[in-house]
Amino acid sequence: MITASPIEALLREALDRLAQQEQRTAALEAAVFGTVSPGPSPAPLSSALAQTVRNTDTPTASHWPAPRKVEPLPASTPAPGATVSPAAVMAALDDAFWSVAPDGQSVLFAGGAVERLYGLTAHELQTQRGRWIDAIPADDRERLRLAFSLLPGAGAFSLEHRIAHASGRIRWAVTSGKLIRDSEGRPLRVDGSTTDITRKARARDAVLTVLDGVGAATAGDFLVKLARYLCIACAVRAAVVVEPHAPGEARTVVAWIGGRAGAPFTFDTSAELVRDLVAGGSAFVPSGARTRYPNDPFLLKLRAEAFASEPLIDAAGRLLGFVAVADDRPFDADTDAPTVLRSLAPRAAVELARAIEAPAVSELQSRLTAAEERAAATENALRATANLADAGRLAAGIAHDFHNMLGVIIGNADLIREGLPSGDSRAEFAETIAQTAQTIAIVSRQLVALSKPRGPNFAPLDVAAALHSLAPMLRRLTERKIALELDVAPNLPLARADATDFDRVVLNLVLNARDASRPGSTITVRAATARAEPGHRGWPADTPPNEYIAITVVDQGSGMTPEVRARMFDLFFTTKGDHGNGLGLATVSAAVRAASGHIEVESEPGWGTTIRIYWPQVPEPNPSRFSPPAEC
Repeated sequence: MITASPIEALLREALDRLAQQEQRTAALEAAVFGTVSPGPSPAPLSSALAQTVRNTDTPTASHWPAPRKVEPLPASTPAPGATVSPAAVMAALDDAFWSVAPDGQSVLFAGGAVERLYGLTAHELQTQRGRWIDAIPADDRERLRLAFSLLPGAGAFSLEHRIAHASGRIRWAVTSGKLIRDSEGRPLRVDGSTTDITRKARARDAVLTVLDGVGAATAGDFLVKLARYLCIACAVRAAVVVEPHAPGEARTVVAWIGGRAGAPFTFDTSAELVRDLVAGGSAFVPSGARTRYPNDPFLLKLRAEAFASEPLIDAAGRLLGFVAVADDRPFDADTDAPTVLRSLAPRAAVELARAIEAPAVSELQSRLTAAEERAAATENALRATANLADAGRLAAGIAHDFHNMLGVIIGNADLIREGLPSGDSRAEFAETIAQTAQTIAIVSRQLVALSKPRGPNFAPLDVAAALHSLAPMLRRLTERKIALELDVAPNLPLARADATDFDRVVLNLVLNARDASRPGSTITVRAATARAEPGHRGWPADTPPNEYIAITVVDQGSGMTPEVRARMFDLFFTTKGDHGNGLGLATVSAAVRAASGHIEVESEPGWGTTIRIYWPQVPEPNPSRFSPPAEC
């Protein structure tokens, strides 16, 4: 009696599956055989099965004819009147269908994508016992054998594994099998399929390779590593991230070409391919890019024979650019560059957005940091001001009492000096006591003035007289190891200034010069007339060319760097550490601004410092408001 074999049932199942995949089959036919001209309809199913009919009394060996290797026709040269057989269509699938003995060693039937997966014919698998399972690498082979051994209880299995192709290349597959039992429940055979997932597996591995390579990098660093590891994972020559630049132009944010980071470049976007890409399209040209797009400047720059790209779109739907890979050879058939790029594009879009926004974010962070620093400095300044105010009030009270006691000392010194005979050497000592007490009285008067907040009292000031009056105290402040020279031009006109502020400015400038000077050096204080220079030497361009009196303090000290010069008049800024309070030069700047004056600073590290203060002249000569120190 003639009955249908298990192989017939398996083939029937396969052909039914093909019928459900009509669109896929048509695409594969076109890819493998080209455009097939109309011809006779495929043989009826009964005719296709006739080759596999067997008698139940015959051995169970397969009677499927051994297929011969047939090279697919080029797409441009279809065979006239060609027909597509079920076996040919099966060979074009990603699946190999098989029926094996329950132990998985003997292949009873094989068809479909056998040669693509194994590099062997179905006949070779059927006639060489164990060849089918031995084509699987050792560690995966043991897993497959275990799956077969568990079939009596499990009934079916599905396993992802590798296959060592006869060419030496490794392919990835998913094998699924089902145990078939006879009428008495004994294992008869295992029917199943092996599906080629090499492209999918390689795409997955490529994505994991890239993600492992970029690690925790973000923004621009991420994009550089993305391009580098795309080249490694996809085995291509170039990978780029591109953003629109100007109308009709785009530029590479990152370019990794030939194994190293390339210089960014811009290119015209009027060519057909790039025009579509910057409009948000994607592209996949696995080969022939040079022929298809011979004049595209972007592809020429990449020397691209194969090319793939994917748009980068942020969460708000904005097109930021695109990521692309290119090679100077056709892509490997198992390289699924579009899938890799699609998988990585969302993360790349996020990091490109970060890279684009990084300068603005950095600026905001800098401004925030600066604001926080200013707030902290202001808070410290308020505390310091409060402490100084308390100290000032205390010092003023002490100075007032001290000033009264100094009056006693000065009066007694004068009495001693007057009571000594002429020529007595002790008169000189009495004179020194009186002069020293007068100097201390000046300091105490200034302390009292500091403790009484008031606005400036501008009046004509005899600068020469004021400087000569300050000179003894300045010389004592500079100590004996540093010389003080006073150079006052004759017949100086009067200056418009507050006398107390003038003394304070000169005193602070000389003290700062002293602190910066070395023993044996000289501090020079000059006074002379000067004219404003609008637009030069720091003078505002709209400054009237008025006449001024310039007070210049020159030292031979260590000088200042540009950074220190830029901040020297800032409140509480000091280079003296715990020995400075940052008030002296800030006081100078405030007093000069209040008097409508001007300050010039010349300083270089190692070459000393020159500070020039410009006080406005009094237009009309008036009596001087300068007077010697008076009692509090």
